[in-house]
Amino acid sequence: MQGELTIKQAEVEKEKAEVEALLDEIHEKTAIAEKHQAAAIDKKQQLDVENIEIAKQTKEAEIILENAKPELEGAMKLVEKIEKKDLETLRSYPSPPNGVRLVGQVMLLLKPTGKETDDDSWNAIKSLLSDPRALKDSLATYAQNRIKYCTQKAVNKINDKIHNNSTEFEKVKTGEISAAA
Repeated sequence: MQGELTIKQAEVEKEKAEVEALLDEIHEKTAIAEKHQAAAIDKKQQLDVENIEIAKQTKEAEIILENAKPELEGAMKLVEKIEKKDLETLRSYPSPPNGVRLVGQVMLLLKPTGKETDDDSWNAIKSLLSDPRALKDSLATYAQNRIKYCTQKAVNKINDKIHNNSTEFEKVKTGEISAAA
């Protein structure tokens, strides 16, 4: 009987060791799962914050676009009146008045032809004006919904400069400097 007891005790010790090994494995996998769960919760919270910011920027962009629609519609009507000679006159300036340069910078930001670079120099603006027909057609059919939020903000900054320099811009608006601008 002592022999059977020793054998049973060895079996129990072996099973106990196996159970302890399984428990260790369970604890280890539980710790890993908890770590992954915590990371997932952190990521979800981060995404929630980002979604709130995206919604805020979307709302701001919609407001900006809605406020700009009347000006845009007016500008589209004026585009129809631009003549090739007006654009050629603009290109002939070695250094344009600031109001003309600012209007040109807005055009470069909007990238109406899709060929513009990030360069906002007068030479880049003159390059944009080099094909008056293509520019006029591009402006007339410009898809306003392709304006990105960051572009809208940049255009608004230039627009503020234009309005802060209203005397010079009035000369541009009235055609005193250039009918095309």
